[in-house]
Amino acid sequence: MLPYSDYKKSRLIFETFTLIKSGQATTKQEIAYLFDTNPENVENYINELNSEFNTGIRYDRNQMKYIVEQEGIMGLLKRNNPLTADDITIILYSLVNSQAFMETKMNIVKISLLGLLPIEEAQKLKNMFYFEKSNDPRELDIEFNLSKLRKGITEEKKMTFLYRRASGEQKQHKVIPYSFACELGKYYIIAKPDEEEKLVHYRIDRISSLRILDEEGKKQEKFNINDYMKRTWYMYGGKETKVVVKFALGCKTVVTERNMAVGRIVEENKDYFTYEFICNGTQGIRLWLMGFGAEAEVLEPMELREEIISDLMGMYKNYNLG
Repeated sequence: MLPYSDYKKSRLIFETFTLIKSGQATTKQEIAYLFDTNPENVENYINELNSEFNTGIRYDRNQMKYIVEQEGIMGLLKRNNPLTADDITIILYSLVNSQAFMETKMNIVKISLLGLLPIEEAQKLKNMFYFEKSNDPRELDIEFNLSKLRKGITEEKKMTFLYRRASGEQKQHKVIPYSFACELGKYYIIAKPDEEEKLVHYRIDRISSLRILDEEGKKQEKFNINDYMKRTWYMYGGKETKVVVKFALGCKTVVTERNMAVGRIVEENKDYFTYEFICNGTQGIRLWLMGFGAEAEVLEPMELREEIISDLMGMYKNYNLG
């Protein structure tokens, strides 16, 4: 379903009736929030429904909401709805557990999906999935940045922004925006900076002073976000690197289920298997491999092997083992 803000007036009038009728949004403020418009526009839609479509929609002051007393011509219109309550339950459950949406957006998605169902079924699901509109100003900043970044990607234009690192240091960047990503509820833009040969990941909540430039910003034609993310661990970037690791045989399912984009078993016996794959840089994969403890040994590249040895020596010292 398209965002409400993309709908023309005629579709918004229909959606106004549907939202009120289903009970999913019953005040001018709630509907205006979904439509990303002024409450006065919603009032005009209701007036037009009553005058042109013979509906009977009135504001009940006791319940402090609009109610539909007469459906008029709108009652003859039916939605083509291929989704069942079970389908919508699965979708909402997946979205909640993905942590890939802000609370505000989740509320909009929930209302849109529940609006497809009969009122009784929608109410049951509404009680199962609890969402609130967030008043966190940082979410508004993220939404603004997401919208502008999407525009830059669509128009294939370079962009500039001020970026605040975790240390608090700020730096200006000029980039070609490639795509979005989400990790543990944090939003990122994958981009190619002018000063780098590799792609870099920027947390969107740390971006400010974002501008679209009148400079062409086309990404590489071979770039595919799905393949790229399969080579990415914990949103750490870097140049493509071949990694070879010797794992205990009991780790086979866990390793192969990670669904590495380019991976293969190069050797296997009753005790261990050797796995070769490609990843973007080594910082993220290092953290992942350390979780296997003594059941994983890095064979290549030597730099990664030495980094893990250094980490282990540091841990050995921290725990006063030497």
